[in-house]
This record gives sequence, C-alpha cells and structure tokens, in this order.
Amino acid sequence: MLRSGKVAISWLETAGKLASLKVASYDFDGNLLDTAIVAETVSSRQSGFPVITSRNDEIFVTWTDVFEKKHVRVARIRF
Repeated sequence: MLRSGKVAISWLETAGKLASLKVASYDFDGNLLDTAIVAETVSSRQSGFPVITSRNDEIFVTWTDVFEKKHVRVARIRF
C-alpha cells in the first residue's frame, strides 16, 4: 500500500515466448487508476516472479532479466 492509500500490484502478461512485466494502481475502493509496462522479458520460468515494494508513493519492482545472461533489474515507478 502506498502512502496515498493506493494499492499497487504487478503481474507478467505473456504472449508466446515474451512477457510484459506490468504494474497497476488501484484506489481504496478497488477502482483501477493507472497501469504501466515496466519491462519486456522472456516468459520462461527462469525469469522468476517480480517482487514489488513501496516507499512513500513510489513502487520499486525487481525481476530477473534472462535475455542474454541473468541480471537482476530494478525499476522505480511513481503513480
């Protein structure tokens, strides 16, 4: 939950061998406020699951990028 009371979620949306890592924010009543594509990655299980945390009204998303070599990536999003 963000300081403003919004709730953030993340998910992987797959399309063949690729996946889009997405995040969305909702208000306290469950209404969708905003969505964002964080990154494009592969849909294999090697990429693991995205992890999110928040600080104030910022969301930090981490995931494993396995396009060439395994790298842990971090993105900061502000809704």
